[in-house]
Amino acid sequence: MLFYSLTIFLSAFLLFLVQLLIARHILPWYGGGPGVWATCMVFFQITLLVGYAYAHGLVARLTPRRQVTVHLLMLAISLPFLVVAPDAAWKPQSGDSPIGSILWLLAAHVGLPFGILSSTSPLLMSWFSKVFPRRHPYRLYALSNFGSFLALISYPFLLAPALPLVYQGHLWSTGYVVFVLSCAVCAIRFGRLDARQSARKKSAQAPAETDAVPSRKDALLWLALSATGSVLLLATTNQVCTDLAVVPLLWVLPLAIYLLSFVICFDREQWYRRELFLPLFAVASSMVTYVVVSGGAFSLTFFIGVYSVALFAGTMICHGELVRIKPVPRYLTRFYLAVSAGGAIGGTCVAILAPLAFNDYWEYPLGAACTGLLAMICVYRSQSKPFRGRFATIAWGAGLLVFVGVTGGLIWDRLDNLSRSLETSRTFFGVIRIRESKLGDESIRKMTHGNTAHGAQMLSEKKQHVPTKYYGWDSGAGLTLRRYRALLETPRPLRVGVIGLGAGTLSTYGQPGDRFRFYEIDPEVERLAREYFSFLSDSEAETEVVIGDARIMLERESAEQTQGFDVLIVDAFNSDSVPMHLLTREALAVYRSHMKPGGVIAFHVSNRFLDLAAVVRGLTEDAGLKSVRIISSGNPYWYTDQARWVVVTDNSKFLNDPQIRGNSNAWMRNEMQPLLWTDDFGSLWSAVTDELATGKWAYAPNSGHFVADRGDLLTLDDALQVEELCRELYLDFAGRYPLMVVTIKSMAETELPPNVTFDQFANSLYDDSLRSTPQNDYGMLIVVSEGDKSATLRMGKSWSTEERKAARRIFLNTAIEGLKNDRTSQGLADSAQQLIDFVRKREQPNNS
Repeated sequence: MLFYSLTIFLSAFLLFLVQLLIARHILPWYGGGPGVWATCMVFFQITLLVGYAYAHGLVARLTPRRQVTVHLLMLAISLPFLVVAPDAAWKPQSGDSPIGSILWLLAAHVGLPFGILSSTSPLLMSWFSKVFPRRHPYRLYALSNFGSFLALISYPFLLAPALPLVYQGHLWSTGYVVFVLSCAVCAIRFGRLDARQSARKKSAQAPAETDAVPSRKDALLWLALSATGSVLLLATTNQVCTDLAVVPLLWVLPLAIYLLSFVICFDREQWYRRELFLPLFAVASSMVTYVVVSGGAFSLTFFIGVYSVALFAGTMICHGELVRIKPVPRYLTRFYLAVSAGGAIGGTCVAILAPLAFNDYWEYPLGAACTGLLAMICVYRSQSKPFRGRFATIAWGAGLLVFVGVTGGLIWDRLDNLSRSLETSRTFFGVIRIRESKLGDESIRKMTHGNTAHGAQMLSEKKQHVPTKYYGWDSGAGLTLRRYRALLETPRPLRVGVIGLGAGTLSTYGQPGDRFRFYEIDPEVERLAREYFSFLSDSEAETEVVIGDARIMLERESAEQTQGFDVLIVDAFNSDSVPMHLLTREALAVYRSHMKPGGVIAFHVSNRFLDLAAVVRGLTEDAGLKSVRIISSGNPYWYTDQARWVVVTDNSKFLNDPQIRGNSNAWMRNEMQPLLWTDDFGSLWSAVTDELATGKWAYAPNSGHFVADRGDLLTLDDALQVEELCRELYLDFAGRYPLMVVTIKSMAETELPPNVTFDQFANSLYDDSLRSTPQNDYGMLIVVSEGDKSATLRMGKSWSTEERKAARRIFLNTAIEGLKNDRTSQGLADSAQQLIDFVRKREQPNNS
């Protein structure tokens, strides 16, 4: 018995270890999205079905000796397929849907060994039931799942951090050879049973007349329960990976929970209790509904915990009910064949059919609905009085809550998303939505991928060319592009590379003669960017889009001719998740091979849960480069968000530029220390943090935005000029002299009570935005109301009477004169410039 147990355990351990190994090898080739792992899972489930069918066919149609002969031959044939790592020639050549190429690659490299490993458990359990007819074979299935579970939890915590990928593959190959030898010993021992002993044991195992032959309804339930468990597994994995990162640990956690439910349920039927797990699933899936529908910001622990508990309860229901209707050992291989078929059906529905049939993630609500419905069906079948009794009431109540309440909430959220979208498109790489909304009088069109905005455009004629979201003028990307151009000794066109297209917002920085080359893995993103946004078509630069994974495309281009980028912007995200292969030592080496001397690489590191700035800092130090971190706070008037960027270069002129230095955030000692990720070693959890560094503008007036042009009275150039002058003044004098310019259409549109006057509004605005301490109150505020024909200059109490008079003369001769002569924008810009010069002259004696 011990030999059978060890062989089954080893086969299960290797079975799941090879899944993680091969998936980690190919994940970077296909963009690092959750669809890669989902497709791998479908292949493994289908191959598992083939393995179970092979085991069932041997047991049902061949004598013991012929079973042994055939299986020994298959073990020998599988030995040449021991190299897990695929050759680089298998890398994808285009950005088309890669499902077919992934399946073919997996079949060629691990198909036969995986099929042999997957057939081991049912085949050896069948042999075990003949050799030891008085012992129950189903607990060996629990042992098999425990081996798989152990492989899953040991890989991210022990194997992956300790060994490079190539050595992990060597270790697996060695383990497979040991398995083949062990399995061969079991087969030979089984084959040596003499005919009389085999017949006697077969007779001893023959079912009594009272043994129930599985009905078609039983077989359908086997399929339905196993398929639903598989749907819950992959749907949960998709949700978690989309919002975090596609890394082995986040594949492992849902799969480990799934296998743990198998271990518990098949070890002892009594471990599954309906009165516990049905209410638990109802409560946990209700919490998932709340997380999805509310769209709020939750902690990493809460986010993962809610999905994990819901998955555990749901799979316990599916597998617990499966165990309750399992057949006698005589039908063991038929049962496992149906279970594997259900798993393959569920995986195929999520990974292949759902992206083709649905334009959103419908799998999770449908999986939850099926779980509740199947639970009610199983309770009904097992109760003599199915609608009576305490337990039946609890079960039916929980099932109805899931089927109606939870599923209804999730479906309502999906339908609401569809109704508020101009278009929703789902591809292998995720769900993309195009929406329109209002910001005051401004119409906004936005592209979202999962839960994260990937670009937006203001639709008015004046603002449609303004860079928005994470790419505003004061963002790391905006400052990098503008200051790099300004610092050129001889003006010339720029060559800019951008990894990640989004809506194409960054092309707004293009000027005549520039070339902007975007790398985008999803062809659908390019279609939507060109159809719903005008950034690419309106750009003054020449723009081109290369479809395919950026790193693979850049590696291929290196072999022919380097691109010679002045600036490379790395901004590739799947929802809020991080394609880790774009943030490794090897990736940075590829980027640098395409840069001109003195070129600049800007990494977008905004994330809700991860301190990716520490990762880029680690890459920078490892490469002997310098980096600056730029955190912009976001401005609702220009529809920009808080954005975190790390800019990497060896260009000392760029690094020492006053505007770059002035807007950068120093690395603090109490922050996360630099992290180095490589293709072989990279831990997501090393970058998890509860608190990200605060930007230097967080506590500045109006979060560091000194122009609030609510009345649209400033031209874009004037607004940008005033913004930069006010920021420079604020930085030069440590925040002592904040100057703000605010315009409004009219008092009637400020949502203030009718009795509030313009002067009261200006006073209140000054107190809220500019006042510091009474001992140091040197702020200045210009407020203009177009509709009320009013303008005022407010100054802090620390200014002397003579200084106030001088400042008001400047204001009258610039801003007021501009208003009178229909030169409002120029007048406000001149007023700000002269007031700033006035402040600098005041401080000049102190500085000399």
